[in-house]
Amino acid sequence: MLNNIKNIDIPVGCGPQIDRGQSFPLPLRQQVFQHVRSSGRAARSDITRALGISAGSATTITADLIASGILREVSAPAGEQARELGRGRPPVALEVVGGAAHAIGIKLSFKRHSAVLCDFAGNVVATASNSASDKRRSTTDLLAEITGLIERVIEKSGISISDVGAVGIGLPGIVDKESGLVRWSSLLTDVNVDLVAAFADRFSAPLFVDNDTNMLTLAELWFGVGRSKEDFAVVTIENGVGMGLVVNNRLYRGTHGMGLELGHTTGQLVGALCRFGQRGFTDAALCYCCRLRDIDTTHARNGRGLTDSEAAP
Repeated sequence: MLNNIKNIDIPVGCGPQIDRGQSFPLPLRQQVFQHVRSSGRAARSDITRALGISAGSATTITADLIASGILREVSAPAGEQARELGRGRPPVALEVVGGAAHAIGIKLSFKRHSAVLCDFAGNVVATASNSASDKRRSTTDLLAEITGLIERVIEKSGISISDVGAVGIGLPGIVDKESGLVRWSSLLTDVNVDLVAAFADRFSAPLFVDNDTNMLTLAELWFGVGRSKEDFAVVTIENGVGMGLVVNNRLYRGTHGMGLELGHTTGQLVGALCRFGQRGFTDAALCYCCRLRDIDTTHARNGRGLTDSEAAP
């Protein structure tokens, strides 16, 4: 599952472009930073108009963010230069300092794992991918695969692992985001895995783990077509069916914080077997692997297994 959006004009910057100030009150300092980050570049006059604050407040807050090393002054866009010169001010804008921090995002899946290393402004510094087994594996084996992928993307980026402030991992399954506990994953033979604690034994950077569809939905919210939309849904069909939902500019996680399981929504009373041995779920109706499992079960009952030619799509 790759999030490739090639033919859509996506504005510069990263993060949601919808003003969340009224629905989700944030400290003014954070609002200013988020406006600059989502705009890519913004003059102080832009900040004043967008947030409805005084010029003095914008100047004070941006000066503090510059002193903290997370914003810097750059040349203002041409249109803004004319406005600023008309007021007798230097034609400057503000942007996020990309080198202030770095993070790694990892997508784990059958057959291929992928990683991206981004800077603080959301710019991609390096990417890497490794082939992976299509079989379930132990937690130790999965951690070895994660370690190799991190080492590879670090090597390609040219930065040190000590410069990485956090790592995020998305994988299929049921994940408790708050505790980092992977209650079940189709990639693992183990259940109730404390992936955060296991990761901490190898790396100093904190790990944030979530369901892979939730991660993809957040990617749409931060980098894709969802940046300018308050409400939208993402549906994925891979080795299972997943769904992520953004409501009022925030990822919906459900009552117990585990989001939506569209794949285990009953669509019909009969049908292919799902991975838990039940019938009627969307997961089994749409996914190729579940269809093969159902065919193999039928053939087994008839006294013969599934041949390679019968398994071909």
